[in-house]
Amino acid sequence: MNDVYREIILDHYKYPRNQGVLDNPDIETTQANTSCGDTLKLQLKLNKQGKVVKTAFSCHGCAISTAVSSLLTEVIEGKTISELEELGPEDIYKLIGGPVTTGRVSCATLALRALKQGVKAYKLKGTK
Repeated sequence: MNDVYREIILDHYKYPRNQGVLDNPDIETTQANTSCGDTLKLQLKLNKQGKVVKTAFSCHGCAISTAVSSLLTEVIEGKTISELEELGPEDIYKLIGGPVTTGRVSCATLALRALKQGVKAYKLKGTK
């Protein structure tokens, strides 16, 4: 584990950004990591143009899943739904300073999976 990776993870784990609950979120999803028991609730508020204006999360899990949830909520503010759909695991690895070991991939991508699930549900809801 390199020093940059370690510092980023520890900082966002100890001092998570955007942790909490939003009133009337436009997107709300819960995702679980069955391999280690982490759970994440992710909420997004969108403006009329469909851009993310506020984010919140609640994560009960390891340092990596909590830190990535915190980092991701910072990065997605101001992005459109289509920009959110373009995010992938490589973007997560850039955020934390490099890839993770095979056993930690599901932890590192928990927030991304939650985001993708929430966006998909939001779009389906909009087409009804």
